[in-house]
Amino acid sequence: MSSVKESILYFLKAYRTVPLYRAYKKSPNRELIQKDMLAWKQLKNLSFSSDYKLFRYLMLNAEAFRNIFYFRIGNPGGLKKRLIRPMNTLIIGSGYIGGGLYIQHGFSTIIAAKSVGENCWINQQVTIGFEQDRQPVIGNHVRVCAGALIIGDVTIGDNSIIAAGAVVTKDVPAGEIWGGNPAHFIKKVSGSSFEDQRK
Repeated sequence: MSSVKESILYFLKAYRTVPLYRAYKKSPNRELIQKDMLAWKQLKNLSFSSDYKLFRYLMLNAEAFRNIFYFRIGNPGGLKKRLIRPMNTLIIGSGYIGGGLYIQHGFSTIIAAKSVGENCWINQQVTIGFEQDRQPVIGNHVRVCAGALIIGDVTIGDNSIIAAGAVVTKDVPAGEIWGGNPAHFIKKVSGSSFEDQRK
């Protein structure tokens, strides 16, 4: 494909982000979206000079970010169907999610928590979901690694890490790493907080 055709296709894709950017700016969840964008910028080492350029890049290149964005704004006027499709293997249905959510990959992931705190990091093939009508509560600065399951009426404390493949069915205290099936305490999180793990 010629560079001219590539440029035209990129322009057409980029143009689709304009109404989505306007929806972001008008959204009552604007501050949460901005925190999400800043988390992605930090974790992906991006250096865009403007808010719109960062937004455009994420919408065009980060499928999981699209799902977070659509969760934040709902779907006014069927925007996601008509403009840029979300990732169909990532389902977000939580009651509330704090700003700064980062989802790495997002393949085959379900986030159906009662609430998720600020600045959390969730990997692929994670299930955070119901047991009967009870849902987990995820604290601030929590990392949930690939393939982990967090099920039912449990609370995951701030600054904790759920290891890959862990099956969590009871509360996890703040600042601890849990792993295994069933999940159990492994060690304390090193550093002053999980925020250190994001740097």
